[in-house]
Amino acid sequence: MKEYLKAQSKTNEAIVGDTFSADELGRFSKSDFRWADNRGKPFRQTLVKKGEIYQFEFGKNYVPEMSYEHRGLVIGVKKKMLYVLPIFSYNPHKHPDVYHPADHPDSKSD
Repeated sequence: MKEYLKAQSKTNEAIVGDTFSADELGRFSKSDFRWADNRGKPFRQTLVKKGEIYQFEFGKNYVPEMSYEHRGLVIGVKKKMLYVLPIFSYNPHKHPDVYHPADHPDSKSD
């Protein structure tokens, strides 16, 4: 409990210090709500097929990793493990560091 409260205090300090944009704070909150609402629900067995697109909750991650809720293309299924290629909408103004052959051909992220 002590570690949790310490983490919450640090998160609150970052929020008060304007570390997060309003958009990210909204996604951050939705992610926490989904986790709290769904963690006690029984696990649903869902047949997931390679080559299909599903909605995933990627959670909170460090940049440049995909975070929060996004669609993803399943590229592999092995027992309980899914291999997912995250999908997001490309916006050249919001994603200036993402490789794009026309908008950002010199990006290092390719």
